[in-house]
Amino acid sequence: MAETYCGKLCENCKQKEQLNCPGCRLGPGRQVTGDCQIARCCRSKNHETCRSCSSQGYCDLKKNNGVEYRLQQKAVQEERRAALGDHAAVMGKWMRLLVLLIIPDLLSMVLTSSLVTSVFPVLQTVGQVLSMAAGLAYGGILLRLGSQNRHYRIAGILSLSGAVAAVLIFFLPAALGTAILALLLSMALLAVDMAAQLQELDAHAEAVRELDPDLCAKWLDLRKWTLIVYVGLLGSSLFALVPLLGLLVLLMATVGVIVIAWRKLDCLFKTEKLFVNYRN
Repeated sequence: MAETYCGKLCENCKQKEQLNCPGCRLGPGRQVTGDCQIARCCRSKNHETCRSCSSQGYCDLKKNNGVEYRLQQKAVQEERRAALGDHAAVMGKWMRLLVLLIIPDLLSMVLTSSLVTSVFPVLQTVGQVLSMAAGLAYGGILLRLGSQNRHYRIAGILSLSGAVAAVLIFFLPAALGTAILALLLSMALLAVDMAAQLQELDAHAEAVRELDPDLCAKWLDLRKWTLIVYVGLLGSSLFALVPLLGLLVLLMATVGVIVIAWRKLDCLFKTEKLFVNYRN
């Protein structure tokens, strides 16, 4: 039996030690788990080596699957692993803060709900201030993550813009003027928040795509439901002239907001864990 499929001699191979190669038949050319396409081609055609193949004079496999090619591929893979390690180090640190900031955001939803404010009106102001503070911090972190992914940068800009506008409206309520203007401004803020959320979810999906395709799919599924919920929230504003219908749509959308917030918290936690484990 020939030493190699391609005809090269292992003892003359300069890259044998670099690749930690045990030899063709036991290494890259082995059956099932071997990664040498030349060996697979020979076995599929029932050739002992390439010498008995009629295509050896113009074979592309011999050009692109030799030792030098595998060495280049190994270097590319190592470079990619190093890049992913650096990416994971940055993402793991900031993901933990995003997870923590979801909690005050959820708390602000409870404090500003009509059920709570009808009993303790003062808690509405507390909830609004908490929501604005969390929004500013959250947007700042997304902006910092912009170096990893352009969607994070866009989400950060939108989140900060919405948070700053909310602060101005909170401290300058007289500037709203009529109820119609207030409604239009609230709808505009909601639209900005929706765009920020969608960009952020796109960013998370892209960040984990290579490391965990299943988690990537969960982020994309959450994006779909987030879009549906926000359309419902915008619809409830448009149905303000039909109180009963508007209230019904708002109630359904509010439940949806709480559900996607919990799902987002779960996905953020899994994303943080993924990057921390990869880094370690």
